[in-house]
Amino acid sequence: MTFQNFKEKEQKTPATKKESVKSAKLTESTQQKVIAYLSDILKNLGVEDATIELEETDEGTKINFDGTGLGTAIGRKGETLDALQHLVSLVANRSSEDYVRITLNPGEYRQKRETILVNLANKNARQALKFGKYIALEPMNSYERRIVHNAVQDIEGVVSWSIGEGDARRVCIGTSKDNAPFRQRNSRGGNNRNRGGRNSRGGRRPQREAYTPDVTPRAPKSDVADLPKYGVIK
Repeated sequence: MTFQNFKEKEQKTPATKKESVKSAKLTESTQQKVIAYLSDILKNLGVEDATIELEETDEGTKINFDGTGLGTAIGRKGETLDALQHLVSLVANRSSEDYVRITLNPGEYRQKRETILVNLANKNARQALKFGKYIALEPMNSYERRIVHNAVQDIEGVVSWSIGEGDARRVCIGTSKDNAPFRQRNSRGGNNRNRGGRNSRGGRRPQREAYTPDVTPRAPKSDVADLPKYGVIK
């Protein structure tokens, strides 16, 4: 696979993403189940006076909710929110034949997070262009990675791709001529220039002389003639 094919496979564009998303809408009965389920969880998490509002969009159902103590529902770097969104999605799609994409948006957290990610993408894109080196961002979920990809594709001379697996998957930002993924892959096996008996300066390493142990033959031991071979040990 060439680097160009690698970039085309990893980089996601908004047009392609929008064309692939075909989300159904929740029925009225399913909406009530989702609201009741989310209300119970928020109550158990300590969110007081929670208000929940469903918004149907072309990309799915966005659930906006607010209340006192939303921090517990968001968690560190949105980890709790991602888990909560997964559970709500299971409830919403339990009896639905068509998949419905669910997005939880507590207190406009998604909009604020998107602004932060777009600014982060622009900042690191400038750094990549300035120094000619790729930059690896912190691990993100698929939703946040998509935001970064979409922001980077609008910047001329810069591309983005994803590396890693699972929770460790992250976005890299580099110049269009950057072949960083292949440099990283090749570096795992060590520096090939130091193989084949050559040093780092390009010369051949001096051959060491074979070690020969100094073995001096010794006379065999003999028993003293006037001593008995066996005796009582006192």
